Amino acid sequence: MIELEYFERPDFNQLIRWIDSPEFLLQWGGPQFDYPLNENQLEKYIENANRDTSDTLIYKVIHKETGNVIGHVSLRKIDRKNKSARIGKVLVGEKNLTSLRKKSPTSKREGAEAPVKVGDEFRLGVA
Repeated sequence: MIELEYFERPDFNQLIRWIDSPEFLLQWGGPQFDYPLNENQLEKYIENANRDTSDTLIYKVIHKETGNVIGHVSLRKIDRKNKSARIGKVLVGEKNLTSLRKKSPTSKREGAEAPVKVGDEFRLGVA
């Protein structure tokens, strides 16, 4: 299981460590950032995010069982009226994770889990 907590200044260095090449930075962040990623760029990135009226929410992803930060994700173009948003800047930073797991809707066992795959659907509530 994972938890999302706001991405803040103390999280900058970990994200910077995960972005290890210009190609990966472009793939993850698009043309918004220049390599090497630095704290000034991240300050600008979070400047208007994570507020009650923000149209962008930026999170660190925490592995609930270990408490370790394992990734990053942002929600943007938040439409509170229609309770929708676009998912962007997804990064699974911890390469040593063997798998993330989610509840399997097809399993006969109560609480059974299945690996998360690309294309799996998750519902995130936007207040």
